[in-house]
Amino acid sequence: MGGKRQNDTLTLEWPPRKPVETPPPPPPPIVGTPPPPPPPASTKPFGPAVFFVGAGVTVALGAATIISGIDTKNNPGVDAVRKACAGKDESCPEYQQGKSAETRTNVLLGVTIGAAVVTGVIGVFFTQWSSSPSTPKVGATPLPGGAALSATGHF
Repeated sequence: MGGKRQNDTLTLEWPPRKPVETPPPPPPPIVGTPPPPPPPASTKPFGPAVFFVGAGVTVALGAATIISGIDTKNNPGVDAVRKACAGKDESCPEYQQGKSAETRTNVLLGVTIGAAVVTGVIGVFFTQWSSSPSTPKVGATPLPGGAALSATGHF
């Protein structure tokens, strides 16, 4: 019987080639929006309470200044000083009482103005007036054999 012959070839390589590994597919994209970066740290050291305390102190000092001014004008009063100190020098007790009250009122006025300036500077330059707004964020992360859902925000 005359048949056809079949030739097979076997090739051996040394060192043997390693089988080519295909990398795993990349993970599917994240669904939803990624979380925002953290807000920058505030450089202003005080909250609004510090400003309001300063404003309260300023108002109280202003009220004390007004009361002291009225007292200075009326106690002992210009007419009482003129009458009691006529012909006397500045050592007259009524005059000294009026000068002392005037000095007290002027010092209170200066301290009130200083408190108002300091309170204003604190309010403008050193007070964190608002907190960072927070909007709810929802996201999903694929995991082997499932997924993870997340929600962040202030509730």
